[in-house]
Amino acid sequence: MSNLSDFYGTSISTTDNIIFGNQTIVSGSNNVVVSFNINQPNTNYYVDVDMINTTDPDPSMYTKIVSNTTVSGFTVLFGGSMVSNNYSIDWAVIR
Repeated sequence: MSNLSDFYGTSISTTDNIIFGNQTIVSGSNNVVVSFNINQPNTNYYVDVDMINTTDPDPSMYTKIVSNTTVSGFTVLFGGSMVSNNYSIDWAVIR
């Protein structure tokens, strides 16, 4: 596994057919865009996303959906706006 970058709250790592990382979500946002450092050869990949908040005593729960998958990344839409800066997503792309 090699670490590709650590930028704008995103860290991205890779193995043979899996890239994964963590993306912070700004309070008030109802979506987050994940950008790959290296474009994928196509959009035939599976995205797994888990929302994380281990700081707030009573974190809100949000629905989420992955949209706009491209060779350079994807967007996650949330069912509401984030109420704090303590949310992030752990994500993995599997080819």
